[in-house]
Parts: sequence; C-alpha cells; structure tokens
Amino acid sequence: MTMAYWGPMLEQKRFQTINMPQPFDFKQVTKSLEQLIRYSFSLDFRTYTIGIVFLSTVVIILMTVWLEKILYRTIGIISLVILIMTTTVIPWWALQQTPVSIIQYPGRFLNIFCFFVALYLAHLCSVGAKYMGKFWRLVPSLVIIILMITLISGARILWHAQTSVPPLNYQ
Repeated sequence: MTMAYWGPMLEQKRFQTINMPQPFDFKQVTKSLEQLIRYSFSLDFRTYTIGIVFLSTVVIILMTVWLEKILYRTIGIISLVILIMTTTVIPWWALQQTPVSIIQYPGRFLNIFCFFVALYLAHLCSVGAKYMGKFWRLVPSLVIIILMITLISGARILWHAQTSVPPLNYQ
C-alpha cells in the first residue's frame, strides 16, 4: 500500500545521482566560546550567534540549574552541553573526513540548544508566575509580545537589507 510513496523515489534514485552536500571547512566556520559570546552582542545576521536573550538565559541557567528538580536540571545541563558542542572545545576539524561532516557546520546544534533553553525559560516563567501578584503575572505575556514585535521588525529589516527586492508601497 505504501509503494506509491517509495516506488517513485527508488525509480528516481536509480536514474539520478544523489550527491552529498558541499562540506565546509570545520576549522574555519567553528567559533570559540569567547567569540560566540562576543558576537552575541552584535547584529550581524550572516553568522551564527545565540543573541542577548539566550546569553542572559544561559547565565540564569548557570545560576539556577543546581536548585531545580532532576528533570529541569537535566534540561539545563543538556542545553549547556549542546552550546559547548557548537564551539571549538570539540575538535571539529578532526571530524572533517568522517560521516559527521554531513552536518556541514556545528552551528546547526544551536537549533537544538534554542529548544532546550526555551523549555527551561518557560519553566522559570511558570515558577515565577506562582509567586507574583495578579498584575505581575501579565509581565511575561507583555515581554513575549514585545519580543515578537522586535523579532518581526528585525526580520523585516533583515529582509530589506539582504535582498534587492524593494518594499511594496501600498498607496
């Protein structure tokens, strides 16, 4: 019953060569931990960084990870390990000629890092909301709205800065 899905794929694979993605030089594209932190304060979107929000969350994780229950302690430690995996602490250039090179560059692990940091940050917000008054419970929602507005406006600026597409004028 599933042959309709995998049959055409096998037929295409038989007649078309499939190549591996172009490998990057790991030694050139990997940043040190100091560079990753320093570039977090810049607005250069052409390179991978963690940004100011996640950098401050990493500081919060370092301060609170040992006070949490085992689940959130594990999430915090995993996020820190994944952050370290994106740096030159791991000798990525030694893995250049291995199957690991299919990841193309270690900055791809920052997506996983962002996921675990978001889980930890959501937990901290929920713990903080328990101890706040009714007015202060709205503060995390307001912060999220402000961050979304900033993200959307930053994306619009980035789109117009890196493309030659002129913005639409509705007049």
